[in-house]
Amino acid sequence: MISIVIPTMDCHESLQRTLRAVTTQTQKSAEVILVTGSTDSAELGAVALTEGEAVTIIESPGSVCVQRNR
Repeated sequence: MISIVIPTMDCHESLQRTLRAVTTQTQKSAEVILVTGSTDSAELGAVALTEGEAVTIIESPGSVCVQRNR
């Protein structure tokens, strides 16, 4: 299994593009982990658009650097 970790903070538009690219890959046994420090719910809306793909969300306040180290 491949794990894809995406640290993000308030970047819902680019997150939508990233998740779309990840979910359309031919390798379907990928685990997607989203580490978010978002201050609003827009990023969760981007995750909702993944249409049935399993995405694990970890909320992590602080900067993206902190999220990368989680």
